[in-house]
Amino acid sequence: MSVRCSAYRSPAPFWGRMGDRYGNRLMMVRALAGLAITQLLIAFAQDVWTILALRFLQGAFAGYIAPAQAYGVQVTGGRDRAGLFAWLQVATNVGSLGGAFLGGLILDELSFAAINLTAGVICAPPPPGQVCPCRQTGLFPYGQQRR
Repeated sequence: MSVRCSAYRSPAPFWGRMGDRYGNRLMMVRALAGLAITQLLIAFAQDVWTILALRFLQGAFAGYIAPAQAYGVQVTGGRDRAGLFAWLQVATNVGSLGGAFLGGLILDELSFAAINLTAGVICAPPPPGQVCPCRQTGLFPYGQQRR
């Protein structure tokens, strides 16, 4: 079992309660910020023990999919729930497979630090008051607010 996965199990109920109390959107921002910060720090890690500690911390702040599902149901009002969950699963699987594949290809050309810096920037949540670019393009139809 990976370090990140073992760290994810313990705080998951805590993050669930925080999501119920403060909202799922905030939990998605928290998970993205935790991922972005740890990826950026991994880029500057000097030894494997630091990387393992940061991956453990990354796992402790993980938990994006469940609040994304709950938030999606809130935003869409439950309409076409199956379509929403299908899009979320497709995005999750494409990201998992495509990220590993592209990361392997990029590692042949760039350094470990460059890959992690890039991942940290990609994973960074939008600044407060800004909208996620995928909602502006309309590529993800389930991200639109109810009217």
